[in-house]
Amino acid sequence: MNGLTREIWKAVKKLPTKKDIQDLVMVTKRDLNDSSEPESTSPPLEPVMRSIVDIAENNFLDGKSELTPPSWLIAADEVSTTADPIDSEGLTRIFVGEWQGVPVAVKRFDVVGDNPVFDKHFKVWRTLLHPYVAQLYGAGSRDGAPFFVYEYVRRQSLDRCWDELSEKDVWRLLRQAAVGLKYLHKKHVVHGNLSCSKLLVTDPCDVKLFGFGASYTRVNNRSNSIRPEIRGEFAAPECIGIGPTAGNAGSVTVRASSRTCTRSV
Repeated sequence: MNGLTREIWKAVKKLPTKKDIQDLVMVTKRDLNDSSEPESTSPPLEPVMRSIVDIAENNFLDGKSELTPPSWLIAADEVSTTADPIDSEGLTRIFVGEWQGVPVAVKRFDVVGDNPVFDKHFKVWRTLLHPYVAQLYGAGSRDGAPFFVYEYVRRQSLDRCWDELSEKDVWRLLRQAAVGLKYLHKKHVVHGNLSCSKLLVTDPCDVKLFGFGASYTRVNNRSNSIRPEIRGEFAAPECIGIGPTAGNAGSVTVRASSRTCTRSV
């Protein structure tokens, strides 16, 4: 083992979790793949980058080659955040950050390792692209804990900016939210946790549906969630306590939308 190889081995060994090592390999492969484009030039450190991949996979990942990195992967050092969160709920915290020179919001999960809640949240959110749905830019992990990077909205949620809005503005936002919900339902997605705090308000006064941690997809009357999480105060009475095979899960969002309108006006 030469000096460079030894230093790479030591550096990889210092990473706190296996997930961090996997992310390191995928980010490195992503950068190597970018350099393989016809019009690109090889990075000056390409031999070192390939050594990092080989050492990590052969010595720390049981010789298993990581799959081609997904386009949504964001390395922890590619996004910066403010010191203090702007919001927190349960095991998550939301920070204002910057990614590729653009202001973003970063939602961190304070759980290291496998996280089924994060995985389900991500699986639903990454399929959504609509003017009235908050756009997810990508995801990654820091010290083994996953995070989302998505569009930043300065005003934050509807329940936090009442004083800035006229009654006409509120009704306009609620109409947009209904259009966004219609889009979700066409995608067979049940929001599952709709309230004023899940409606982000942009500076031009447009709405962005947000908060898909309790969301799930429903196709052929079956859910992808083992136990859909539904807030009792917003759910339709007939849907409280439903299981993955219940028939009226969509009315959870309809009922929640009605309650949200009532609270808004």
